[in-house]
Amino acid sequence: MSQTITGNEKENGFEIRVRTGWKEEETELLLNEVKKAEEKKLPLKAVFSKVADETGRKPNSIRNYYYMKVKEDGSGLPKRTVSFTPFGKAEIRKLIADVLKAQGDGESVRSCTLRLGSGDRHKMLRFQNKYRSTVKSNHNLVQSVMDELSSNNEKYFNPYTEKTLRGRKPLKYVLKQPDIVEMVGSTVKSLNETGQDVEGFLRGLMNIAKLASQNRIYNEAESNNVLQNEIAILSIRLEERERALNEHYNEITSLKLENDLLLRRQKELLTENEKERQKLLRVTYMYNQLIKVNRDFLELNGLNKVSVLSEYITELTRRMNEYEKQAAE
Repeated sequence: MSQTITGNEKENGFEIRVRTGWKEEETELLLNEVKKAEEKKLPLKAVFSKVADETGRKPNSIRNYYYMKVKEDGSGLPKRTVSFTPFGKAEIRKLIADVLKAQGDGESVRSCTLRLGSGDRHKMLRFQNKYRSTVKSNHNLVQSVMDELSSNNEKYFNPYTEKTLRGRKPLKYVLKQPDIVEMVGSTVKSLNETGQDVEGFLRGLMNIAKLASQNRIYNEAESNNVLQNEIAILSIRLEERERALNEHYNEITSLKLENDLLLRRQKELLTENEKERQKLLRVTYMYNQLIKVNRDFLELNGLNKVSVLSEYITELTRRMNEYEKQAAE
């Protein structure tokens, strides 16, 4: 069994091309692998990968072919529950419009597709992948949707000219360049047929082109001069800012050093004060002892004074020596 299916549908720039070209042995291989997977309760994804390795086809292409054959009567392929649902043309246009409008309002593609999928991650990935693949491979459709949004005065995001929220660069799309030689030849032919001065026309066109080029060069030079002046002004401002920051830093450093010196001096004064306080306490104690010795001696009667005079003198001398020693420290 050999079957080739080709199709070409266009609607507002939308194009779908289907090319299968499956050989009989490839279909038979797919049939056998699906049956084996059915027996072993394996997922179809494993079947698609294995058949892709043996045939050189892409897994997605094999998947699409499988589901197409499932819908056909008498295909011989087991009919599993279809987990992949192809997008319809209207669904794709609506998806592109919804995502472009959401991005125009500052919403990311992921956030928008997750919302469209009602929080279902699998649906989000399905919408997200379809949007990105369409933007990349079907410029005509995307441009058609943008034209429609523009005609309705709706705000939208242009993926070919604007950066995404994450800073990704716009997708590059190269438009087909017109055949300049053919255009010039056709123009010259038409002028000749009307009897116009072709050489004069071309010279005039050349002069206009030169003037436009000179004007562009002049504008670019003026723009460069303005830019250089702005850069020079910005450099001066940056230098002034840097100088002010350096002065501020030096001032802070100087204040910090002074503060450290004051803290160190305060600590030294507290230490000296504590030493003097301790010394005063000792001297006061010795002074009180001297007073006590003299008071005790004076309170004795005459005979007792004579009997303890020697002890009094000895104790008084000892106390005086201690006092002088404490006072000297």
